[in-house]
Amino acid sequence: MRNITKKIIEVKANDTIDVKGFYKRSASGLQKTFYFYSVVSYALDYNECPIEAYERCLQNQIDFPYNGHKTHWASPKTVMLSSTPIERKKPVAVDVEFGDCVKFEGRWFQLGEDYNDNLSLTEVTQDEATAIMKAVNKIKE
Repeated sequence: MRNITKKIIEVKANDTIDVKGFYKRSASGLQKTFYFYSVVSYALDYNECPIEAYERCLQNQIDFPYNGHKTHWASPKTVMLSSTPIERKKPVAVDVEFGDCVKFEGRWFQLGEDYNDNLSLTEVTQDEATAIMKAVNKIKE
């Protein structure tokens, strides 16, 4: 079983979280913001059938296993300088750490480091999620 985490965060598509200590080389302890997406949310955003998109992704995972087709992912927030102000969404959670657990679209994921300074989402089972819930309740008490 994986390490039991300290926090459980529920996110929806296009929600953001701030991951603490992501920039390891920085002494200031900067955070990096990530957006959450899925094949289903992407299909809905672009007026496509979410069921067909999900099934196509699953088939692509079988046909092309090394192409990196994922059903859920977290993308880093990009920064752009502009003269027009943009309304910023507040992150759902701040000071999130690697190993914390996220519930996204009914599935549980554990956050971890991935190549190219990305965030990996490792799916955990219902049994592991139950163990995490028990651990969080003990921490709160």
